[in-house]
Amino acid sequence: MKPPKIMDKNKLQELEDSIRNASPLELVSKLKEAELYDKKETRIVVDEVYQEFEKSGNLVDEVVVPVFMSIADGLLESTSATRKLRKKGLTASRIVSQCRSFNYDQVETDTIVPDGYTEWKNVGDQTREDFTQYGENTRQAYNRGEYEDKERLNQYKQDKFDNNGGRINATDEYTGEKNVYQYRSNPDARRNVEKYKHDHQAEVDHIVPLKQIHDQLKGNYALTDEDIKNIANNDTNYALTSARINRGAGAPGQGGKFDMTNSEFVEDQRNREKGGRPNLGISEEAKENMLQMEKDAQKHINNDADKAILANITGQGTGNTKEIWRKSASNAANQSKDYVVGNVILFIIKPLYYEISDIFNNGLKEGVNAESTSQAFKIRFGRVKKYVLDNAMSFLSDNVWEFVKGFISSLIEGVISLFVGIFKQILKVVKEGIKVFVQAGKVLFGKQASQMTAAQKGDAIIKILGGSVIAICGIGIEALLNKIGVTEPWSVILSTMLSGIASTMFMLLLDKIDLFSVKAEKRRMRIEEIFDERINDIKEAEKTFDTVTIETMRAHKVQFTSIRNGIQNAIDNNNIVDINTKLFELASFMSVDLGYNSQEEFVEKFDDMEIAL
Repeated sequence: MKPPKIMDKNKLQELEDSIRNASPLELVSKLKEAELYDKKETRIVVDEVYQEFEKSGNLVDEVVVPVFMSIADGLLESTSATRKLRKKGLTASRIVSQCRSFNYDQVETDTIVPDGYTEWKNVGDQTREDFTQYGENTRQAYNRGEYEDKERLNQYKQDKFDNNGGRINATDEYTGEKNVYQYRSNPDARRNVEKYKHDHQAEVDHIVPLKQIHDQLKGNYALTDEDIKNIANNDTNYALTSARINRGAGAPGQGGKFDMTNSEFVEDQRNREKGGRPNLGISEEAKENMLQMEKDAQKHINNDADKAILANITGQGTGNTKEIWRKSASNAANQSKDYVVGNVILFIIKPLYYEISDIFNNGLKEGVNAESTSQAFKIRFGRVKKYVLDNAMSFLSDNVWEFVKGFISSLIEGVISLFVGIFKQILKVVKEGIKVFVQAGKVLFGKQASQMTAAQKGDAIIKILGGSVIAICGIGIEALLNKIGVTEPWSVILSTMLSGIASTMFMLLLDKIDLFSVKAEKRRMRIEEIFDERINDIKEAEKTFDTVTIETMRAHKVQFTSIRNGIQNAIDNNNIVDINTKLFELASFMSVDLGYNSQEEFVEKFDDMEIAL
């Protein structure tokens, strides 16, 4: 809201004219009128300031548009073309927000700084592409013989029986029963029935199958085949069980685990039981144990993979460290170039959007006061051209630094994407924390810091922190959707929508709560700003009124002196007619209404009064 002047030009001229034309008796009241007008306007201004800060704001701009844009961002995730735009930082919400705020008078830096979730998706897309290509073109195809470590399998089995207290039977780690034996030649005599002779022979099962581990990790160029083999053949991924469960031996048609995961095997057995089909009759307790063992094994697989990745990128493992960093740097450079391209597109789109919007709002010719359509187009495209040329150098210099920042950020994000499991999430949180710390540092010590109050700095930092937390929540939402069976692209679509809506609601809530009383502070500063402006206006008005008043009073003195001298001369000459004339002139000068303006009118009124009496 622009601070209003003490009075508009028409009112100022009106008061000036009233002072100039006032009689000596009216002059004081006219000056009071000017003073009272100022007091009235001051009260109105203060009321307007309070209304400006207390009203709920434009619901459409604050809620409807941002929420709608968040939904649009989510829907645009369903097509590959729009995902490419997102990789350039050009989401619907960002384009609309920056285009709507653009004007030629206040040029802002055209840079794109994606939030943590958008950056996660951008790098994730590239990582998935790289992983797919590497897994298909570089990694050797799955071959059980290449990835199975029979020596470690046999050693695991031997250790279980060596530490079994000399008993023939060992514990089946899936069922918890002591009913598995080591060799075909020494089955438990109680179960030595030909039909079930080999059902309980001990075998070592990969809890998470080798094929699944290969599929999980084959695209990760930070891991070697040797790494994957070691990860898959860790004791934490082994379980001693019976041939009956592992391969369905001696129980044809009842189902065996084979290359299924524990969860797939349990689901198959439960479906058999529900359908009344042949099954292994495994207890629910054993099934739950198998599911938990799978979770534990997968956790260890992730941990082992992260350790191997960390070793390889630091030059301590079996991988080619230089090649890993070269590929990561190449991906980061490509992503950073995409951001710069997005900046260029936005740099050009914003003035074009402004002109198109102005045409709809004010008319093609009317908006630029053009006499013809061709002249209007010339003016409008001339403004766009001038804007682009005038800001080209500063835009290029800004984007050189933006490329460097984008490269570093994308490189870190790309390295984080190589990891798996909870460690990957921890690294992401650490990265976002560092980003928040840097942004908070800019708020506290940056170029604009001296122009911000402590409350404004606190409010800005809270919003930065909240935005980063919500970005991380977007990653969590996507992971949760994947966990409950919602796969891509719907998991990305929904998480993008929910993350955007949550961000809008969070910022609106912070604005309403006003933790640091920023609104009250801004309101006070606004009133101070207005009254500083008004003090200047009042001083200017005082000068004007002082000049007019002095000129008027000088004119009054000259005129009064003339009338007084005329009356004195008439008295000296004993001229009653001139005396009456001058008295009537004095009454007119003083704006006193006598009810008559001449001696003749007075005589007529006097005669009428005598007749009435």
